[in-house]
Amino acid sequence: MLRAASALAVVSLLALAGCGKRDRNAAEDRSQAARPRPAGPLGVVAEVRGEAMLVGDAGRFALIVERRRWFDAAGGALRERPELSAPLARTLADLEPFAEVHLGSAPVVVGGEEHHEQHIRLEPAPRPIAVTGIVVEIAMAGPGEELWRTEHELRTELASFDGQATTMTTTTTMMTTTPIPALLRIGPDANHRSPVQAKLCAQPRIIDLVGVVTAGAGSRIDALVTECNDATPIRIVSYRWPGPRASVTTLASPAELGFRPERLVVTPRGEAVVVGTRAGQLAIGRVGTDHQVTVTTTLAGVSRVTTALAAVDASIWTLTLGASDDWIVARDGVAVTLVDPTGSGDPEQLQPLQLASAPQLGIVVLARSATMRYLLATQPPAGPPLVITAR
Repeated sequence: MLRAASALAVVSLLALAGCGKRDRNAAEDRSQAARPRPAGPLGVVAEVRGEAMLVGDAGRFALIVERRRWFDAAGGALRERPELSAPLARTLADLEPFAEVHLGSAPVVVGGEEHHEQHIRLEPAPRPIAVTGIVVEIAMAGPGEELWRTEHELRTELASFDGQATTMTTTTTMMTTTPIPALLRIGPDANHRSPVQAKLCAQPRIIDLVGVVTAGAGSRIDALVTECNDATPIRIVSYRWPGPRASVTTLASPAELGFRPERLVVTPRGEAVVVGTRAGQLAIGRVGTDHQVTVTTTLAGVSRVTTALAAVDASIWTLTLGASDDWIVARDGVAVTLVDPTGSGDPEQLQPLQLASAPQLGIVVLARSATMRYLLATQPPAGPPLVITAR
């Protein structure tokens, strides 16, 4: 786990719309020039006047505004992609009410009727993809190096996607994914309480993917693998191309580590970090070169870790759900205060929504106040923040 617009008056209306657009853009420019950046550990990249969400994985993200505008994060700035915005809006409308967006080398929209979900890749023209199950996560290491994690009949499965494989149906040509051989279970059975639980635990669970690009070491995608029995060692399975071919790093079990793993992080130095929870606290386990895990527990009142990312200084940033259903952003287990960008009111009034990262922007937080959405970053670009309005 990315689920989360009369013929006689046409000429006059177009002229008025053009004038209104110029006036609105001028007003937005003046607003940007006048708006200060907040003090604190995070600066404002964009002010969003409407609903917004982030999609992506470690090191890359995109911003979707009002489910119809697509902004790429490239070169340390947000840039709208109109050629993606229009097909995105149409595809989301077609696949409602339950539609999600994932980011591979291109956006992938998943949705539609239950048990008949569709997967549509925007290139930017929509192209259907034949997938077994439902895609819940996409990770990318490089061009043609994507892994898609799917849920199918209570099992997690992996498939690779290179944008080339296709299959013919009676009505169209569909792109396809290539299944990755299933991992074998290495631990004993858990104590199953029901047939459903027995089926759920029959195979290992792939609970997180992360794309890794390290200087001099090439690229890969790492998968965090666990089993239902807490006495079974945790595994990090690394997939490299061409192939993909797999290699396995075996760690201590959750029972030995004393916490439940939920997220995998790889720092810019290549260090693996397993993040999870222990008795209501945030647990961060750093994996040494000898595969020994050093665990620290800090932030209290944590029930679930939804996102964990590494900053350029190898600090671990997390977004967690608190015991009181509040969301908390933390750096190395210390809560980060999100400062009100207007410079007024309670500095803790911003509620974090999502966490992402990108080169030149660093760690990125999407947060909200009572009336606005703000995109914050540890390395915001110089100049006034971008103002994005709902159109």
